[in-house]
Amino acid sequence: NQVREKHIHFAPLIEDIEIERVVGKIENKESERLAVISTGIHGNEPSGLFAAKKVIRKIELSNIKLNGTLLVVAGNLEALKEDVRYIDEDMNRVWTKENIQSFLQNPRSNEEHQAKELHEVITSEMPGYKHRFFLDCHTTSSETMPYISAHDHGLGYQLAQKFPVNTVLGFSKYVASSLDDFMRDQGFVGFTFEAGHHHAFTSLENQEAMIWLFLTKAGFLQHGSAEDHDVCRRLLAKYTPDGAGAFKIDYRHHLVDREAFEMNPGYVNFQKVKIGEMLAIENGKPIECHLNGRILMPLYQRLGNDGFFIITPHHQYN
Repeated sequence: NQVREKHIHFAPLIEDIEIERVVGKIENKESERLAVISTGIHGNEPSGLFAAKKVIRKIELSNIKLNGTLLVVAGNLEALKEDVRYIDEDMNRVWTKENIQSFLQNPRSNEEHQAKELHEVITSEMPGYKHRFFLDCHTTSSETMPYISAHDHGLGYQLAQKFPVNTVLGFSKYVASSLDDFMRDQGFVGFTFEAGHHHAFTSLENQEAMIWLFLTKAGFLQHGSAEDHDVCRRLLAKYTPDGAGAFKIDYRHHLVDREAFEMNPGYVNFQKVKIGEMLAIENGKPIECHLNGRILMPLYQRLGNDGFFIITPHHQYN
């Protein structure tokens, strides 16, 4: 089901617009429901930002009333302007409780400054909303079908099962202190969505379809009240013609020195790999796969410290 996608580059589009922390907000104080959609936590992943802007504009132009308040935020503004993953450190790795206490008092890096502002926007919006939902929009440096990253229990996992894409479980075990973890700690129900390759045109389409479905499944839209629900569902379901399944992470290849690591070319997400297969070169030595499974997020960008993950089937959705 993997397809080499037509690529586009968002950097020239970013140059033509002024990116603000609050990308858009549609308020309904009559409801106790709040949805936060985060985009651009990594600066080289802007497709979610453009997709969310399209959705907000259509909701406003069509005078669609949401059953709750929708807040769309942009994460790493400086990295978005530079079209890089981050400036000083990964913004999706700074959300430990200790770090949050520290950067709220004295942010030390660009990403901590960005996180402080994002924290203030989100937490200031929370009072008065009993039911809170979140969607964190991402893309990957490798070719991929869209998929959800969720925790392996709780309401977020139950929500993830309502979507026609694969779900990967267990990131929090290997990659702590993400925005996803922070939002869960604040009582939000939701997940991270990986829409495709950073520059694939279909990533933009997938982000938009997911946002419409997310707003419907989380109870903010009536089925059929906006973008065609079935069209959005079919757009995402085409990547899993045999049905969406769940996978768990069994191995993470952590990098100490990004410059010493080179992934073998051509790997795509969910591609099967087997024991003994040479996946990469690190410090001049081959890195062989030590279990049968599927590869996830092989690293093909300059920044990052996750070389790749190996996933295996967890169970098949009913």
